[in-house]
Amino acid sequence: SSDVCSSDLATALRVIQEQLEAIPNADGRTRVALLGVSGALHFFPMRPGEGARLLVVPVEPGAAEPFLPAAPDELLVRVAECRAQLDALLGGAAGLFAPGAAQAPALGPGLRAAHLLLRGTGGKIVAVLASRPARHEGALRDRMDAALLGGPRESSLLVPEQPWYKLFATEAVKDQVSVDLFVGPPAQAFLDVATLGALATYTGGRVHAHAGFSGARAEDVEQLTSELRAFLAQAHGWEAVLRVRASQGLALAAYHGAFFLRQTDLLALPAAERLAAFFERFIDALRARPLDDRLMHRPAAGAVALADEDAQQHRLLRQLDVARHHQ
Repeated sequence: SSDVCSSDLATALRVIQEQLEAIPNADGRTRVALLGVSGALHFFPMRPGEGARLLVVPVEPGAAEPFLPAAPDELLVRVAECRAQLDALLGGAAGLFAPGAAQAPALGPGLRAAHLLLRGTGGKIVAVLASRPARHEGALRDRMDAALLGGPRESSLLVPEQPWYKLFATEAVKDQVSVDLFVGPPAQAFLDVATLGALATYTGGRVHAHAGFSGARAEDVEQLTSELRAFLAQAHGWEAVLRVRASQGLALAAYHGAFFLRQTDLLALPAAERLAAFFERFIDALRARPLDDRLMHRPAAGAVALADEDAQQHRLLRQLDVARHHQ
């Protein structure tokens, strides 16, 4: 999903168009959908052999679920079957929106629409956002106050303002849906990444932040292009779980990273990246440190894979805190 009036939209669309062939698709089953978000939702249904259409759906305040204006298999299409239509759409989508028609994006309804499309299969939502969502569910206010900077209350800006995005993330994880954010607010704009970041934090995703992004600066465009290319080309382990086991005397104290904690020793990762890192903190009372970490996931080809700690499927960073008990 994309903020249709964002300054980085043209760059993102260009890179996605260039990288369609690089997206992992060994068995031809990979599906993609393009969804634009402004004051309304912009859908692009297509069929093999037919051109893509633009359908604009107004957001109904208070609606439990967004309205999908076409069949799901016309919105979420196989890359192998609709390659020409996707190429044409990505090449011209940025021109469909008037430059001066910027509206606060209805991100909440847009996320619900994307979740609805992926509910039966799981997958990843990639949101490209440059302005603060200030309408409908998930609306955020501008909390930036220059008087807070450098003072004891500055840390309040790092605390999520409201729980909507965390609650959405917990629902998405149940359907094996992960969220990644590419945020590029212009200079002096407040986007509230502290609140939006819960989307990635609790679904095993990542926030790619480009503060002060300007399409007129070559270095900004180059950095976003490089990150998006690498992201689209990387393989994922789908529907992954990471289980950590330790012997007696070694207790898990905390986890750090992007995941959903199902149980004290079980982490859920709808989409596990090859370079994902997790940080575990233990309390070691007996100085005994035998550990076992296993990541089980479903590759894109559909089989089940089991990756040991030393395999290149993931990196696990561990800190052992020795607690000496004195009587």
